Amino acid sequence: MPHDFRPDGIDDLILGSLSADARRSFASIGLEVGLSTAAVKRRVDRLRRAGVITGFTVLIDQKRLGRPIEALVELHTDGVLGVDRLRRALGPIAEIVEAVTVTGDADTIVRLVAADTDRLEAAVQALRAIPSVRKTETNIVLSHLISRSSTAF
Repeated sequence: MPHDFRPDGIDDLILGSLSADARRSFASIGLEVGLSTAAVKRRVDRLRRAGVITGFTVLIDQKRLGRPIEALVELHTDGVLGVDRLRRALGPIAEIVEAVTVTGDADTIVRLVAADTDRLEAAVQALRAIPSVRKTETNIVLSHLISRSSTAF
């Protein structure tokens, strides 16, 4: 696929449908967007080849799994810890569900989920123990106001 590949309006509808429920059948999506099952499959295959669709996943309700506490932790580093080393250092911390590098004052933001405050505190302490991390700022999530997939705009 060319580097400048852009999905069209039908592709956007298919992506939106799959984002809402990745288990939907191509036949069901086809009825929704006005295409045959085979045409939807061809488009999904093309979107996968183009790297637009990178995988299919399950969304998990952490609270129902006994991890009701969610926090966003900003990591401020001294700049010598590379991305690969940071990824390896974060990997063993089981409470991490997402970590991103960012611009601004912080270098990285980590999203944690924990069963209780003791587990949260242990995870934050593990973050603070990473070489080159000079400061952390932890924010407890109270509620999710908007949560949408990256295709919902």
